[in-house]
Amino acid sequence: MTTVDLLEGFPAWVATEPTVTALLSDAQAVYPSWAAEEAERPYLVFHLGGEGTHHHMGGKASIANPMLQVECWADDLGTARALADALDQRLNHHRGDLGGVFAQGVFRRDRRTGVADPDDGSGTRRHVVELHYEVWRSL
Repeated sequence: MTTVDLLEGFPAWVATEPTVTALLSDAQAVYPSWAAEEAERPYLVFHLGGEGTHHHMGGKASIANPMLQVECWADDLGTARALADALDQRLNHHRGDLGGVFAQGVFRRDRRTGVADPDDGSGTRRHVVELHYEVWRSL
């Protein structure tokens, strides 16, 4: 699994998780990096970060752990939390297929809650719950 594989695989994996897709505005409402201003909420935005590699006395280990950040956006905090909870129940400690790629293990490292006021003058607040994971994989 490479970072590119995970970029393509994560939305496909979400689409197979009915407890998560039931809370999204659309089963395809999973966006890499950002969502368009007009995207209907609730939706997920995900980011991939540094791919940590490990070493031992004999050299480079055959494992890596890229970071996966998932933002659960909604119009109200309750919906954002429900979406984050559903996703976390399916993803935290997951081992196996992740949209066509194999994860040795997925582990949540952090959870944060926030609110954003848009610049469009609508006054509609957006709520977000961020989930941060390490995705362990073989090289």
